[in-house]
Amino acid sequence: MSVELSDDTVEVDDDAAGSEIVSDLGAFALVPVWVLHLGLSGSELAVYVSLRSFADGNGSNCYPSTKLIAGRAGVAVGTVRNAVMVLRRKGALTTTKKFRRDGSVCGLRYLLLSKQMTPPSSDDDTNCPELMTTRPDQEPDQEDERANAPAPSPPDGLFEPPPKTKKRGSRLPAGFDVNPEMIAWKRENAPHVHLRNELAQFKDHWLAAAGASAVKLDWVAAWRTWMRRAEADWVRREQQQQRPRPTGTRTRTDPTTGHMREEY
Repeated sequence: MSVELSDDTVEVDDDAAGSEIVSDLGAFALVPVWVLHLGLSGSELAVYVSLRSFADGNGSNCYPSTKLIAGRAGVAVGTVRNAVMVLRRKGALTTTKKFRRDGSVCGLRYLLLSKQMTPPSSDDDTNCPELMTTRPDQEPDQEDERANAPAPSPPDGLFEPPPKTKKRGSRLPAGFDVNPEMIAWKRENAPHVHLRNELAQFKDHWLAAAGASAVKLDWVAAWRTWMRRAEADWVRREQQQQRPRPTGTRTRTDPTTGHMREEY
């Protein structure tokens, strides 16, 4: 079929799948005037023109992959998806899913409308009529093959770990107390510390504390750290008391801290 446009003769190949209109100036697409008044952005109009360039002899149906549309329009793949939703919402085209024989989706069929239709109520493609077969002369797109391919299985002897969930800390419970396991740990690792006195100080300190430092993932571990420091303080005080003192010095207990202090 040929179309006369001024001095150029435009040849249209009706037999080619997704045929292009070709002239001496190269391939181009015919765009209805009403589409220019839809308020489309430059990228949305580029996607529409790209789809028109893939249309069949009737100028309405086309089956290109998203990657192919993006390449011809000069935009990103994500831009194509967003533009198709806008074009559907503004009544410039409709989309229906293409399916393989095993029922998996292999792409979309685009129906370019000759006149504006009532915009659909939803952008969800599941509201569109479904095509259960693809065109006989069209193979599923490689991009769609990869999108629908099953995830590779791990090698033998290995397993895929479950997704990690982030643990959240908490403040010290008001009823925090030691259990038999904690008492046994204290006897072995902090034998010189007074259990109840240090537990009371531990609870008073953290119940009165504010900010992120007062939130812990494991309060039992925090108690063990507290007891280790208390044991280390006791050992240091004992070492200070046992070291030789200069002649003429004496020691007395500081009433505020309870620690021994040397006086000269």
